[in-house]
Amino acid sequence: MKNKMMRLASRLTATAMVLSMFASVVPAMAADLGLESAKDTLTRQKALTYADHTLVFTTADSADVYLDGSDDWATGETITFDYNTAGFDLAASTTWPVQFSGTGTVQSTATTSSNSLTVTCTTGPCYGTVTVSFSGTNPSAGSHDIIVGGTSEFGTSTPSDMFSIVIVDSDQVTINASISSSMTFDLDTSLADAETSTPYAVEFGTLTSSDIRSSGDTVDGDTNYIWIDLAHNGTGGAVVTVSSRNHNLTSYSSSDEIASTSGAYSAGAENYGLCIESTTSTAGTFVAHADFGSGSAGDNSAACSSSAFTDMGSLDGPGYLLNTGTGALTGGRAKLVLAATISATTPANPDYFDTLTFTATATY
Repeated sequence: MKNKMMRLASRLTATAMVLSMFASVVPAMAADLGLESAKDTLTRQKALTYADHTLVFTTADSADVYLDGSDDWATGETITFDYNTAGFDLAASTTWPVQFSGTGTVQSTATTSSNSLTVTCTTGPCYGTVTVSFSGTNPSAGSHDIIVGGTSEFGTSTPSDMFSIVIVDSDQVTINASISSSMTFDLDTSLADAETSTPYAVEFGTLTSSDIRSSGDTVDGDTNYIWIDLAHNGTGGAVVTVSSRNHNLTSYSSSDEIASTSGAYSAGAENYGLCIESTTSTAGTFVAHADFGSGSAGDNSAACSSSAFTDMGSLDGPGYLLNTGTGALTGGRAKLVLAATISATTPANPDYFDTLTFTATATY
């Protein structure tokens, strides 16, 4: 029989999974069966661990010679892969799905018995590639030989071929990392959109009853806008609040007050307040609270600007200015307008003042 046997080169690729990525292991395989190639890809190669197998083998065509000297895998003949001797414990199912690409017909299911897998050529000759999917529990760590045999051309009782599958003590690497909570929060005061340094100040100059003095004016010196930068990685979002020291504009010397109310401002009617003209962001949502703006992200200049004062918010108590919804924010920028008006009877004092405190809080 040996004189009639043609030795064919073949190989087996066993595959280990490391964190769901496959790496191939190629053991040596003697080829006396008429198999041109074979590989068994395991989803896990850890010892005593349940794994899915994808066994792929290609049978030789009629130009090659099988063990008994014939030149085909004929009707009714089988190829058997002995996983039992290697210590594998195949799952309880007796049939496993088979896919075949080539000449002839291969049984659509493979059978298992005593941890051996058998594939049958139902309409021969069968030449092509066979794929069988099955599963089971791996043996202990080490190199384990899978004996390949079968009927007729493949030898009835004597194993005709084998390949090795390597099982390891562990096939996974645990990766750990941490991310710190972060927030960027900054104030600027300027006419143009620019980064500025402390002290942050807004000067109204000398107020008159004939106009509304607001951020963006240059009537009596520059009256700055307030700009807010915000970015954070909190999954629960963030809010920006403002609180007024005096709840109004108050004179140092006399304690006279210019009250702060919400709504539309008009010249000649005493008032003091704040509104949000616009919000922008690179990623995430940056929303103006309805008490001081439109209640949404974007442009609100039609109601809040150096010439529009229909959407003013009161500073008489803590107030929510901005929020980022329930997610993180990158590149948040808000433009705030301060405005003040007086009546003809507002007491004259040179030292009306207030201090606004802005606070940003994120939920992680």
